[in-house]
Amino acid sequence: MASKTSIEWTATVHADGTVTPGATWSPIRFRVKQDAAQIARAKGYTSLVQIAEKMAGHVGPHCEHTSPGCERCYSDTNNHRCLPSNGTGLPFDRRSRDLVDIFLDEKILLQPLKWRTPRKIFPANQTDWAADFVPDEMMDRMLAVAALTPWNTYQFLTKRAARLPAYFLDDQESPYYRTCTRVENVARLIACELGLDQDQSMGDWPLENCQIGFSAEDQPNFDARWQHMRKLAAAGWFVWCSYEPALGPVDVSAALKSGLRWLVVGGESGPGARPFDIEWARQTIRQCKAAGVACFVKQLGAKPMYPRNTILHPPQSRIFLLHDKKGGDWDEWNEDLRVREFPT
Repeated sequence: MASKTSIEWTATVHADGTVTPGATWSPIRFRVKQDAAQIARAKGYTSLVQIAEKMAGHVGPHCEHTSPGCERCYSDTNNHRCLPSNGTGLPFDRRSRDLVDIFLDEKILLQPLKWRTPRKIFPANQTDWAADFVPDEMMDRMLAVAALTPWNTYQFLTKRAARLPAYFLDDQESPYYRTCTRVENVARLIACELGLDQDQSMGDWPLENCQIGFSAEDQPNFDARWQHMRKLAAAGWFVWCSYEPALGPVDVSAALKSGLRWLVVGGESGPGARPFDIEWARQTIRQCKAAGVACFVKQLGAKPMYPRNTILHPPQSRIFLLHDKKGGDWDEWNEDLRVREFPT
């Protein structure tokens, strides 16, 4: 929905040391269709029929797993945890798309206009705002609200990087179809409806208060997604990467030299968390430092591991335990891992 969040990289650290927490903002919602059970039967989704019958009309998140980094998705877990009051109970896969209707909750969409204290905002934290089941029009409206609230910083994040160049860098001849024109028109319409100053309804394009990020858990996914995101960076957008959950070493040195402007790294937490070799974080820190790019180590995860070259004495395990179950208390970390830098 829309609330304060404890996600560390959304925080604002002020010169006097005080911290303003960021916020999540999830106007993209999904409602289980009233006839979802019939649809499930017709399509052969036998295991989903009972859930569809029980949850018809209920609202919650939806997404679809696209790579190994999705396997322990917190939103997927939450979608089953608080039933029936919050969530759909449906799995995050392609079948569920046929059983839900996507909609934009206008009340939530407009909330940032009421947040007069500047803050960082993580949009669509319960789904992927650039997934193919999200229409361009919904993305347009979210960016329009961002354009109307230049005092806030929006930290967008996706695993569907391949969609973004076509969306942001539309080069069709007719200006009517250009994303910047669509977003400006929507922003002016919202400003008109709310009685806002329409002259202030659209900033420069690219929007300076929007940080367009992508997630990557390993080298193949980083390389595949960066080849698309680098086009946005070349066009002037602020592009960043969430290397979380880190599932393998990633060499980001070339990307840091060609437009990647911030990197967040973290190990996986929660039930069934996979191990996180702390050398992966050290490599990332070294590469960012060499390139003069901000690096933010979020957490070591539930199963941090000593590097492979560490001398251990049996029965000592490479996995070491921390008191913080997410490995997020940096007082428990080696000093060289205590790096939490924000981009200027």
